[in-house]
Formats: sequence, C-alpha cells, structure tokens
Amino acid sequence: MPADPEHVATYLTERRKIWKMSTLRRRLAGISVAHKTAGVRFDVGAPIIESTMKGIAKEKTGDVRRVAPLMPSRALGLIEEAASLREVRDAALMAFGIAMAGRRSEIAGLDWLERGGGDGLLALTEYGALVTLYRSKTNKDGKPRTIVVKDGPALKAVMRWVELAGIVPRTALFRGIGAKGKVGAKRLHTSSIARAVKRFAGKDYSGHSMRAGFCTAAAKRHIPEWKMRLVTGHSAKSRQLEEVYIRPQSQIDDAVTNDIDL
Repeated sequence: MPADPEHVATYLTERRKIWKMSTLRRRLAGISVAHKTAGVRFDVGAPIIESTMKGIAKEKTGDVRRVAPLMPSRALGLIEEAASLREVRDAALMAFGIAMAGRRSEIAGLDWLERGGGDGLLALTEYGALVTLYRSKTNKDGKPRTIVVKDGPALKAVMRWVELAGIVPRTALFRGIGAKGKVGAKRLHTSSIARAVKRFAGKDYSGHSMRAGFCTAAAKRHIPEWKMRLVTGHSAKSRQLEEVYIRPQSQIDDAVTNDIDL
C-alpha cells in the first residue's frame, strides 16, 4: 500500500468476467477500507478506476438478477386465502415487501413501532406507515432512507400478523415459527424469506421477486421514474429502472404490431 490505481483497474477488469457488478463494487470498497484502516491514502475515485468501473457497468447492463416478479395481485390473493399463522406471516411480509420494494435484508431487519436491534423500523402514522431504513444497499451516504406506505391491504396484512403473533414494540417484526406453531423471538433470516417466496410462488421466484414486482407493476402503470426512485432508492444516475423495467414495459405497451393487427 498504497495500491497503484492502474493495478486496481487491471484487477477489476480481469475479474469482470467472473464477478457481478455488485461484487466488483464491494471488492473496490474493501480495498479502500483496507487503506483507511492502515492510515494510508487511496483515491478510490482516481480517473482510471472511475473510467474502468463505468466501462464495466456499460458492458454489464444486463447483469441484473432476472427473477420472475411477484406481482401485487398475487400477494393480494395470498392475503385473502391466508389461514394458518405461517400463511398470515408470509402474506404480510410479501405484500409489504412489494409495497416498500424491499430487499430480503431490509424486510428481515424491520423492527415494530420503535427501533430495537434491527436495521430498519416500521412506524405507524396518520396516513399509514413510515419505513425507515438505517442501513441498506442503496443507503451509501449513511443517512437513513424513508419510504411511505399508505394504509392499504399490505399494511392491514402486517397488522393482522402483529396481532396474531403478539409482536410488541422495539422487537423484530417478522419472526420464525416453530414446528408447533409458536412464534420465535429471533428475527426471520433472509434465506427464510426467499424460501417463503419460493414456497408460495415457485422455483422461478426469489426474495428479489418482491422488489421486481414493485418495479414491474409501477412500470405497467406508467408511474414516473422519479416516483419509483422515492421507493426503490435508485439514484438519478442509475439506469436500472429505465433499462430493466420501464423501457421493456413500454416496448410491450407501445408495440407497433398492436396497431397493424399482427
């Protein structure tokens, strides 16, 4: 140390074939943290590193998790049919997960009403719910990110779960359920959330399907991109919403063959 920016750029270029963009960013952040810990200056924004990362990002435009979106209509169906305590929990976490465009870690990290040991908080307000994410993938500047979820089916599903499970303030919102139907004290693991989605929707779905469901549903309704970003946390510079959700949906809705009867 300090690492030569040119060497770091070469390292990232070589690894682009086997790593996703998110992994490359984590590795670059790790190099930066290692320097900082050692008290050595390292310019993570050096021109050659920045241009390399931009080039790789363009190359990996399609490097996004391609899982089937879990649409709101399916979550509504689960809410209506939920009978067992496990089904009530799964309906709540899936519906609310779609409503907040949540990642598995963000959903699992939610505390109820008051902050406890989690990375997020679901608080009630006069208009519904206010989700505060203290730590998340898109919370890169360290500032908490907030999401408003109006009073509707998703929040009502959460309220039903809270009542039946006996969830108290300042504790984990979503918990595991034992074989005898007893609600555990520990926070639901992210892998359990993914399994819940697959159990309900099928093997083509995953924990990311809830976030994809929000984006897909919003794109189908032609919701402005800036409104979508308020929920998803994407930056204005990110083209993921446009390239992965909005543009493909526009191509479907505005396909010329719709007008020439072919």
